[in-house]
Amino acid sequence: MVDMWYAGLDVHHAATVISVRNSRGAIVRRGTIPTTAAALRRFFASHRGKGMLVCESSAMAPWVVRTLSTRMREVIVGDARKAHLLTSGAKHDRIDADRLSELLRLGAVSAVYVGDDATRELRQLVAHYRRMIGDRTRIIQRLRSTFRECGIRVIGKKGDPESVPIRRLPQTRVRHIVHAQLRHLAVATKLKEEARTEMLRVAGARPEFELLQSIPYIGEIRAAELIAIVDDPWRFRSLRRFWSYAGLAVIQRTSSDQTVGDSISTKVSKPRGVRLNRACQPRLRRLLREVAMYASVGSGPLRLMYECYIARGLRPSVARIALARKVAAVLLCVWRYGESFSAKKFGAKMQRKARGEHPGASSVTQRTRRRRPVANHMPPRALHASERDRLTPH
Repeated sequence: MVDMWYAGLDVHHAATVISVRNSRGAIVRRGTIPTTAAALRRFFASHRGKGMLVCESSAMAPWVVRTLSTRMREVIVGDARKAHLLTSGAKHDRIDADRLSELLRLGAVSAVYVGDDATRELRQLVAHYRRMIGDRTRIIQRLRSTFRECGIRVIGKKGDPESVPIRRLPQTRVRHIVHAQLRHLAVATKLKEEARTEMLRVAGARPEFELLQSIPYIGEIRAAELIAIVDDPWRFRSLRRFWSYAGLAVIQRTSSDQTVGDSISTKVSKPRGVRLNRACQPRLRRLLREVAMYASVGSGPLRLMYECYIARGLRPSVARIALARKVAAVLLCVWRYGESFSAKKFGAKMQRKARGEHPGASSVTQRTRRRRPVANHMPPRALHASERDRLTPH
């Protein structure tokens, strides 16, 4: 019987360091090979049996998964933030590979979702579109800074950043620079439109593209980004896992929260250290918060939910976070069950009473109210024959 083997890969652009362990934890092979598909396949061709491989999340991680995944080899992409490779002492590539293989054998690797080829292609298109927007924004800012250097105030028009007063420039050389920047801006605008068209074309092939747009404040661009980021809503076992992935999970990190008085240990009642989790998908967190922000100043059922949070006494910032959590819940429900968003159903659920709440009773009155004695609803005990004879009148 061939034992299970575990391999840790420290992947770099030029070379890859590999450490292989058996099921008992002993290192059976080490190697440093070029980072090419042929060299990686040749290294693992001699390993028989079922094996697991792990590498850190990086730009080359999807390529490693696509290159080495087979029926007998499972490739896992580990979260680099939770690998804890640098502990103490020396650190180099061989130590990192050994540490990765040991974490994989112990089951202590936090896996990162990679997705299939179609999902990775859509992610690349979304990232390309975002980069094109950033490049175009930088060109516009560079163009306006040129006018500010000449003491000319430019009032930007929405949708028409190319309308600038070139005739007010005093020098001919500066006008030449501005004309070059305008040509650069025209090229960046064309590339941005091409990137947007290709991204929407690929995202439109997915069946959930139109479904997600039924949710308020989610249009074509946000729907494409959600498909690229989430891909499969069923990979989250619960709503709390999705909140954690989106950076909307409430966690508590405290210390020294116990006090001792009269030999009795009590916990501090005042909540401390409560915040949102930071290890998350940053683009998804920004997207959900944008939806919550626009919904809080817009109209519709989400605005009514925001007003309900404000009426409960929440601060506007906390109410927007609560609204973002509600949007995440609606998004997951719509995506999973394939039903379009219904404002009527959402309003009906919003009008239901919360569990444990009663009209006219506040939290203060509920705390100070004296508890009623609990009645015993146990069935009466059956009487013994001797007791029944004693109690029966003669």
